[in-house]
Amino acid sequence: MPDNTTIGRRWPTTSLSDRLFKTGRTFSGIPPNERILYLEVAFQSVLAAGSLAYLSVFLTRLGASTWLITAFSSLPALVNIVFAIPVGIYVQKQTNLVSTANWGRFIYRLTTGLYAFLPLFSPQAAAVILVSSYAMIALPSLVSNVAVTTILGRATSAERRPLMLSVRLAVNGLVASIVGFLSGRWLSGTPYPFNYQALFISGFVAGLISIYIFSKLHIKGDNPQTAKGSYSLRALFNTINEAPQFRRWSWVTLLFRTAIAAPQALYVIYKVRVIGASDAWIGVLILVENGLSVLIYLLLGRFCNRPVFKKYLWVTLLGTALYPITTALAHTPEMLVVPAICSAVFSATMNIFISNTLYKVLPQGQQATCIAADTLLANGAAFIGPMLGTLLSDSLGIVNAFYIIAVFRGVTALFFRVFRVGTD
Repeated sequence: MPDNTTIGRRWPTTSLSDRLFKTGRTFSGIPPNERILYLEVAFQSVLAAGSLAYLSVFLTRLGASTWLITAFSSLPALVNIVFAIPVGIYVQKQTNLVSTANWGRFIYRLTTGLYAFLPLFSPQAAAVILVSSYAMIALPSLVSNVAVTTILGRATSAERRPLMLSVRLAVNGLVASIVGFLSGRWLSGTPYPFNYQALFISGFVAGLISIYIFSKLHIKGDNPQTAKGSYSLRALFNTINEAPQFRRWSWVTLLFRTAIAAPQALYVIYKVRVIGASDAWIGVLILVENGLSVLIYLLLGRFCNRPVFKKYLWVTLLGTALYPITTALAHTPEMLVVPAICSAVFSATMNIFISNTLYKVLPQGQQATCIAADTLLANGAAFIGPMLGTLLSDSLGIVNAFYIIAVFRGVTALFFRVFRVGTD
């Protein structure tokens, strides 16, 4: 019998494609949709840990100003703020979420592949083109992200979802650690501009393979839904206010995500310009961070369904304050290994807690719209956070900014307990 997460028809298993993507005896015990999600994210990680991971480094090495690097982080979030609710309503009306996600992904990944031509322009022009185009492709990326988030909520049972998310993130971490390290070595050992051009092209190819694999998903209940709400902020606030659990989630995560986003533009500036880390060292840090996260995700997959563990998982959010603190204390590239370890441990636990708690607080029948509302608030934090961090850095210095942001993270993490968000 087909797994209950697939549409009920039998598939032959005579080819490798059938064994990987459809029901059969190979890889028994893992539902077909989960197999697809694990394989797909592996190729997605090649893109994410390769060309996308080094975009901000590339921008920094082009000589972009601090505020242009901040705009690189903030402008896509501004686009998402404007279009989050319309996109949520659009996605909720789609008859095929997988196709919807893949079209958004294709436009996004094609554009990032075209960054291979950026070295043909002057550094100043290349920096402006990169930042402006990256902001424009935020819209198809938003469509894809809302669709994928909805798909992940339906691709497997509620009981298996925490394990699926943990394993998927573990696969991502394993591949990203290897690709990130090799990309850094490649960039340092190969002449410019061919090094970055090859990186952007390889990321595009990996992205296409990821799209093909993702297209094999079969989602139960993938049909038109009644989209409630309208294209207005008032509708957003009404949606939030009508669901008490989602309301608490929304405002607490808005503050916490702002604290998480605040130092994003400062990290690459500190690593590249203050400490002088090379591309090869950036690759080592990606290896350490993603490699260790694999072990964390596997442990989380083993324990995340235990009631006691789930009850106190929020405590690990406090650990996110260690990343900016240890970064501020680092004075050599070697010392950056410590914040990479902190990030691996506490970002992994944060991702699992945030992802699984979101699915718990979503009201029935409003999943796609509420995911879009959550996306809007998350991008509000992503827009405000980097600018707040840059203002602190300009006023008090980059090191003091890291310390202040660390305190902000710790306080907002405590709000999850104070307001009982996902900790009941």
